[in-house]
Amino acid sequence: MEKIKSFLLDNKFILLIAFFTVLLLMLPNLQKDLVFGDDYAFHLARIQSVSDSIKHGVFPVKINASLVNKFGYASSMFYPDFFLYLPSLLILVFRINVITAYKIFAFIVLCFMFLIIYKSMLYLTEERYSAIFGTIFFMLSKVMVLTIYSRFALGEFLAFPFMIMSIIRNV
Repeated sequence: MEKIKSFLLDNKFILLIAFFTVLLLMLPNLQKDLVFGDDYAFHLARIQSVSDSIKHGVFPVKINASLVNKFGYASSMFYPDFFLYLPSLLILVFRINVITAYKIFAFIVLCFMFLIIYKSMLYLTEERYSAIFGTIFFMLSKVMVLTIYSRFALGEFLAFPFMIMSIIRNV
């Protein structure tokens, strides 16, 4: 407990910046519904389908049985479902709807994204303030906002922190 307390005190500025950056990115999601992007229906249906499959005892989910008028769709061949288990489990455990589960999932992903990008920028610049500025600049960039809200490109949204980490660590 003492380690956690000292960590929070030592990094309160970074944590405060992270909180406000993620909050700013999440503002469109703070309304009742989602901002409907290009692929929102497909990805939300995938999350709901994974949740339905787990509820019926199917694990791992290879064919999303509730898609395409209950004929099923093997979207797992093109889009891995690994990260979709978290929002699907939120639906099952807390009995929330798919939109709320996605919003919680997006918040968690954005928090981890800030952390990963900040650590990668810190590795690159070796200076805290430059790393914070670079992280904010990337997270609030046009490409990130369009990916999350206009295009609703879930795979790209999930890949961003890992792409940044691999590019910076290999420079």
